[in-house]
Amino acid sequence: ISVGGRVTALRFNVYGNRFAVGDSEGYVSLWHWRSIVGAGGGGGAESDKPYRVWRGHSRGCSDLLFAGCSTLYATGGTGAESEANAALWDTLLPVEKSVVQRFFDPALQAGCTSLAYAPQRQLLLAGTAKGGVALLDLRKAAVRHAFQAHEPNSAVTTLCVDPSERLLLTGSADGSVRAWRLGAHEPLACFRDEHVAPRSLLRSASDQGVQRLELCTRDGHCYLFSCGCDG
Repeated sequence: ISVGGRVTALRFNVYGNRFAVGDSEGYVSLWHWRSIVGAGGGGGAESDKPYRVWRGHSRGCSDLLFAGCSTLYATGGTGAESEANAALWDTLLPVEKSVVQRFFDPALQAGCTSLAYAPQRQLLLAGTAKGGVALLDLRKAAVRHAFQAHEPNSAVTTLCVDPSERLLLTGSADGSVRAWRLGAHEPLACFRDEHVAPRSLLRSASDQGVQRLELCTRDGHCYLFSCGCDG
């Protein structure tokens, strides 16, 4: 990460041999897990160096993810007016040419605060700082649909899509969790004040409310796990 930058996102690829880190200065760094732990588990000579670094968002990277393979990355954050707050990067290309899609849309102007990926639908889902969710079509590099998921003064801090890609879960800075029918964008359920902590001047919007949502299917049942600022 950049000097003085706070880690805001960390994601492993599906194989667990690479991971990406985003920070509050807008930088994204890519790392090989093997170079960190070393062949013998002790850390190699290059253990403190990423194999690639670039600045994706001038005012901070909020979230990132692997978009279907280990070389395609999607990032979300906040930048200047001329910048896209959501973008897709191909690390097989030189750094200066690695951005392959930028999403410019009024729905994302407030800043992208969270991301999720629906590979079967070829959709990148972006939560925004003003409680909205935008469905980004990766085939057309355009916003397919946008809707208000939470209150305008409450950022969407986390997104989760079930394996069948029929259900979308959203968590917000006000501590609420909501469920949506992804294809029709219909609200299904709302769980209010699930994760609420006393507000503080030292706590940013991204540190409030729901921090992470995960779905787990077992014995024919689907379970939702959540964690947040209340511990």
